[in-house]
Amino acid sequence: MERIALRRSLQIGCLAGGGTAKTCSSPLPIPNGVVDVPPGSKLAVNTKAEYRCNTGYQLVGVAERFCQMDGTWSGQEPYCQAAFPTTTCPPLGPIVHGEVTVEAGPIHVNTRAEYRCDIDYTLIGDKERFCQLNGTWSGKEPICHDANADTCPAPPPIANGAFDIAPGPIVVRTRIEYRCNAGYALVGQKERVCQLDGSWTGTAPVCQVSCPRPSPIANGDISVPGGAILPNTPVQYSCNPGYTLIGMQVRLCKADGTWSGTEPFCQSGTGPRNCPAPTPIANGDVDVPPGPLVANTRVLYRCNAGYTLIGPSERLCKPDGTWTGAQPVCQSGSGPRICPAPGSIPNGAVDLPSGTLVVNTRVQYRCNAGYTLIGTMERVCQPDGSWSGTEPVCQAAAPSPTTCPAPGPIANGAVDVPPGKLVVNTKVQYRCNAGYTLVGMTERICQADGSWSNTEPMCQGQNEQSTQRQ
Repeated sequence: MERIALRRSLQIGCLAGGGTAKTCSSPLPIPNGVVDVPPGSKLAVNTKAEYRCNTGYQLVGVAERFCQMDGTWSGQEPYCQAAFPTTTCPPLGPIVHGEVTVEAGPIHVNTRAEYRCDIDYTLIGDKERFCQLNGTWSGKEPICHDANADTCPAPPPIANGAFDIAPGPIVVRTRIEYRCNAGYALVGQKERVCQLDGSWTGTAPVCQVSCPRPSPIANGDISVPGGAILPNTPVQYSCNPGYTLIGMQVRLCKADGTWSGTEPFCQSGTGPRNCPAPTPIANGDVDVPPGPLVANTRVLYRCNAGYTLIGPSERLCKPDGTWTGAQPVCQSGSGPRICPAPGSIPNGAVDLPSGTLVVNTRVQYRCNAGYTLIGTMERVCQPDGSWSGTEPVCQAAAPSPTTCPAPGPIANGAVDVPPGKLVVNTKVQYRCNAGYTLVGMTERICQADGSWSNTEPMCQGQNEQSTQRQ
């Protein structure tokens, strides 16, 4: 039965200069053992706590701890471990280019074996191993590695980028750091580490085309996601109160690293919404009123004698600074009926056949990547010189959510990955096998650029020694 005994007394510690030292709270009891301390809930500086174990158990750690000036107990809390049976471990074999030294006598529990390597060789793995209760040795047998030879192969180059690595042999824990050329963004792990088995952690990242951050606009704002701006990433423009956006509200990063469309601007809500001067027409004239071409300004088209106007006879300046309809043409009265060239559409294109646009000529509309066609895809030149249907528009498509690649496994540990797609803000958890400690972050998060936050952690053996060359 577990037994805990506490002896208590009241003490007050004084510091030089008249100050009063902090006191310690009673230490916690330990399973299968006893902590002897003076009575009282506040124990003065230098108060001693003595630890002892019940029959059949032995103390692992310090037997005494003292209350310190800062109100904490010295050392680490010991624990009581079942007394060792008469277990023995098998003798250890030699290692190539090194030797193992074992304490003389029977190899009982806690017998220590120490490894060391010949000159010019580096120990990779545990320097010490211990005989365990189950009759096996702790850890794994280390190896002696040629200090002048590579452990891992040189990593292959990456397109549109490079990596930095320290000169000399590529030994365990050598780190490489990747970077991309201007105009490219790193997708994947920025850093990889040479492992004991001669492989690199993770997978090589890629350098993907990225767009420059768009310039700010006067009297407005741009909503831009954080991190690298990869193809199909949208940015959204808005204007301050009292201003109107003239142009595209949304632009997309294109596959060639440029932005779709043209940059919009914010125009004062009380100022004129000017249109550009209309283009002159062959064999005809455009009547343009004097002064600024503000919203609702009307222009009239007419043809010279012997020519017929094909298209609208008038066009209006729209609030967004563009003209209604398509520009008309003046056609000879004796020639075949033709249609005017259809106007271009924002965020898309019109495929025109070569030659004159005569009756029954067909034109097709298409949209840029990231946009969806709203309206008819095809229009036909009609006998009256107009185009069938109405002009379609290209509407921004909802961007698909960014996903991250599955994180690679870690040596001597595991990664807990949730089911389904690894979308932005998905979290993965890292943990280590028994006898190993996680070095690094326990959690990583999928970021908007398709990479994982932080760097991949590693599981380190409790007695593992660093062998990375400086």
